[in-house]
Amino acid sequence: MDWKSPESSLPPTSSPPPPRPLTEAELRAQEEARRRMEEERARQEAARLAEINRPKPPPFTLQYLGKFGPEGRPIAVFTDGKSILNVQEGEVVQGKFIVSQIGMESVEIQFVDFPNWPPQRLPVGR
Repeated sequence: MDWKSPESSLPPTSSPPPPRPLTEAELRAQEEARRRMEEERARQEAARLAEINRPKPPPFTLQYLGKFGPEGRPIAVFTDGKSILNVQEGEVVQGKFIVSQIGMESVEIQFVDFPNWPPQRLPVGR
């Protein structure tokens, strides 16, 4: 008995017809779409580079340990691993950061040189 593969029993297939040539209007539309895509890529790259080069506030490296003191004048406690800092709301820390709000479980830090930057919220222990 002769063994035949399943492919050998299929009828031969013909190759698809060649694609029709594009019209002038289709070629222009294709070129315009390619140009728009390149412009969009260039715009996105420029925006990415602008964001990378945008000045940013320095990182806040102190750890927030918690708060104490009276309700009307809470004091936030921070550490740099070597010393303890006690700071009231509105005070500047390390000349770069403002303790803008002291909550029950977190503190909000604003930036002296970046007044329009959104505050950074730190939970206790961070």
